[in-house]
Amino acid sequence: MNYKTGERLAKYRKKANMSQEELADKLNVSRQAVSKWERGESSPDTDNLIALASLYNITLDDLLNKDPDEAFTSKKEETKEDTKKEYVHIGKDGIHVKDKDTEVHINASGVHEFANNVDTSEISNNIAYEIKRKRKYEIISSIISGILFLIVTAIYLTLGFVLKDKEGWRVYWTLFFIPFIISSIVDCFNYKRLSKLNVTFMVTFAYLFTGMYLGLWHPTWIVFIFIPIFYSLVCPIEKHIKNKKNISVEEKNKKDSIDVEIKD
Repeated sequence: MNYKTGERLAKYRKKANMSQEELADKLNVSRQAVSKWERGESSPDTDNLIALASLYNITLDDLLNKDPDEAFTSKKEETKEDTKKEYVHIGKDGIHVKDKDTEVHINASGVHEFANNVDTSEISNNIAYEIKRKRKYEIISSIISGILFLIVTAIYLTLGFVLKDKEGWRVYWTLFFIPFIISSIVDCFNYKRLSKLNVTFMVTFAYLFTGMYLGLWHPTWIVFIFIPIFYSLVCPIEKHIKNKKNISVEEKNKKDSIDVEIKD
């Protein structure tokens, strides 16, 4: 995101008489995230762009390309001149974006678009892709979690009844950590972020299992040191990679803007 877009987001927020904290609460993000958007240091994801447009009762095109005064003035004029009102509707039936030139409907059956505006089409296609990808991931994640918990429950009950001296009941309840660990591994691949790995559960499972099964409570406790080491290394690296991507996107946007000016 470039500086001008960030400045535009700040203007819309002030026009709505909201502080950064209030906007962050409505979007369920941190105040620092809102501050970075407005300084042009990072970009809102697709869900947050949709939420912002809905919150300000404007189109995505207005949010990204027009200042508040221009957007609201043109909206009033078009409302008087055109019976087809602009709106952004987000509900269980999908996402519906409409203005006098463009109409996009995104739902379970796919993307239905009638538009002459290339930029709006591109945004709509990105939204559709994100929605489909998230739905697919949520379904797959739920199925994997359900199957894993059934398998772990069956294994735990079997070991509890089969093993003598209640050894199975005492030790193998720790297996219930495994579905959470595997789900976090799936999250790593889906979000392409190593920090999604549930290292806390992994370390706790290793410590409890080895302690109960082998009696190695000491010095196995030292594995807990791995938790802060992991996050202190991974989080800064991911932040650096994200910043580089944002810079690359900003440079691409600048290049595209130059190309458009040359064509014009």
